[in-house]
Amino acid sequence: MRPFYSKLIASAFPRNLPAVVWRLWAITLIGLVFSGCQNYRLGSGEDALPFSSLYIDSILNRTTLPQAEVHLTQQLPVEFNRVPDSVSLANSPETAEAVLQITLTDFRRQSKVTQDEDTGLTRKFEWIVQAQATLESRDRSQIYFTNRPITVRTDVFDEGDILTAEVAATPLITQELAKAIVREVTQVW
Repeated sequence: MRPFYSKLIASAFPRNLPAVVWRLWAITLIGLVFSGCQNYRLGSGEDALPFSSLYIDSILNRTTLPQAEVHLTQQLPVEFNRVPDSVSLANSPETAEAVLQITLTDFRRQSKVTQDEDTGLTRKFEWIVQAQATLESRDRSQIYFTNRPITVRTDVFDEGDILTAEVAATPLITQELAKAIVREVTQVW
């Protein structure tokens, strides 16, 4: 004859306890997932930027990457126009509600791939360009962000002529930088 407490324990915990616990856990998890999703809004557009027009100030280039500010100046309006319902670009700071200031702060080339027989001859570089962006209202009463760091990277292949590779790669990396800047400006902070 079994003691009384063993019968009590056996009746309180059925043999299929792991299955019951698993089902309760699964139901709870599904409930949490769906309750979290009920308030999610994908791109509802209700959160608007606090300004509708933007002036891009002259870009300062403090790096050794030649012509980067020229390419970036040309590519930023193109990238802003690709964003639907973005901001309109103004021709002067007086006609804009916000002003964007960009400074190219750092440019580095890092060696990635070399020839096996000649370790001094690099065939692939990783370019890293860093910029800082400041976005503020025209009268400077509202500062949206100050000196926000923006970094982009790209691979550059050198087939024996580094000058040609640099001339070809500069517009590509500044285009990636323009995209990153536009994302920073158009997101709701």
